[in-house]
Amino acid sequence: MKNSALTLLILFISCISTLKAQITITSADFPHAGMLVVRNIDSTTAISPGPAGTGQMWDFSNLVPSYDDSTLYTMPGGQPGIQHYPNTNLVQKDLDSDINMDGGFNYIYYETKPWGWFVQGQELRISFWGIAIAWHMFYEPPAVTLPLPFTYNSSSNLSTTWKLYAASSVGGVMYDSALTVNHTTVSQHADASGTMITPEGSFEVLRVYQQTEITDSAFKYQAGAGWVFDNTGFTTLKQYTWYANGIGEVGSLLIDDKKRGGEFSFFKSSTIVGTDDADKEVALHLYPVPATDRINIESSRTINKAEIYNSTGTLLVSEMTNPSAIGISGLAPGIYILKAYTDTGVQVKKFLKQ
Repeated sequence: MKNSALTLLILFISCISTLKAQITITSADFPHAGMLVVRNIDSTTAISPGPAGTGQMWDFSNLVPSYDDSTLYTMPGGQPGIQHYPNTNLVQKDLDSDINMDGGFNYIYYETKPWGWFVQGQELRISFWGIAIAWHMFYEPPAVTLPLPFTYNSSSNLSTTWKLYAASSVGGVMYDSALTVNHTTVSQHADASGTMITPEGSFEVLRVYQQTEITDSAFKYQAGAGWVFDNTGFTTLKQYTWYANGIGEVGSLLIDDKKRGGEFSFFKSSTIVGTDDADKEVALHLYPVPATDRINIESSRTINKAEIYNSTGTLLVSEMTNPSAIGISGLAPGIYILKAYTDTGVQVKKFLKQ
């Protein structure tokens, strides 16, 4: 009898643990306008995505950043090609310095809804040594990045067509153009959940496996003949993405069938900034992520005061004595907003209290 009771207790605890590990990703977990997200990219470490199932442990603490990538989310208005995307209500801007040299840019246009982010299109321009290459891409119908809400065992299938116009110019004079029509089928399945560890912290995550099959037909423009068919290609992409509540994407591994996979992108920080400050380095770092008893603040500027607010804007903690290390053991688990006051202004960041 005692053995039976013990077995039932173990099974009960196991079920509770499994339920706890399964999370649901909603629109509230994605970035919003005014948010700057920084991700580290490891292009050298060999990574295995690991098995499927609940209660998984992914220890990626050995990742070594090769570089980082900063992305600003902003409201539409004045961006190149914005007139092509009338339903856009959120724009993603790549802040990489190489992209933005000599008039270059990279914008992705979204229509965000409670049931998913829909990609409308993308405008990309790269300039170097007087040569400029511009791409105009749009989706028919718009492609959803992830249908929401999404939880363990959720799945989806999507078919879309995206067209890519490319034009090359030298000294402002166009000398070549091309059109690629891509027929894309995307299947997504939330195949695993558990704990993910990166150099930036530990996260409770939902993993989504995505397979993308692309059949592309390339055309070249010829004077007098218009767009002339050139060739057809086929590509399969496999991608594993890990999502956490309050943060969104915390890890992503892309595997291309035409070359070795292995570039692993993982979350570093997110900050709420003003548009005018977006191109400046945001030298504020919070750790550990998630936090438990204490949140530590690193900044290149002297912090005079730090405040913590909940998601409704209520001030919960104000610290002036030791603003670089704030005790948070009295806060309930959840998402909080930290304001750091320095001699040059106020910096704001979200953090997760576990």
